[in-house]
Amino acid sequence: MVLWHWQKAIRSGTCLYRIRTAIHSLHEIAKKAVWEYYTGRKNEAEKYLQEISEKYFVVIEKLKALNEILLDGKKQYIH
Repeated sequence: MVLWHWQKAIRSGTCLYRIRTAIHSLHEIAKKAVWEYYTGRKNEAEKYLQEISEKYFVVIEKLKALNEILLDGKKQYIH
C-alpha cells in the first residue's frame, strides 16, 4: 500500500513538473509576442500567438492526465 502511494506521488509529481514546464514555456512565448507587437512586427507577434494556442492544448492534455492519476487514487481508496 505504501509503495502504491509513492508510485502515485511520483507519477503526479512528474505530471505536475511537465505542466509547470509547459506553462513556463507559454509565458516565455507570450513575452516574445508582446515584444514583437510593441516593436511593430505584428506578423511575428501573430506567429507567436499561434504557437501559444497550439501549446495550450498540450497543457490541457497534461492536466487531464494529472486528473486521471488523481481519480485513479480515489478509486483505489473506495474499493
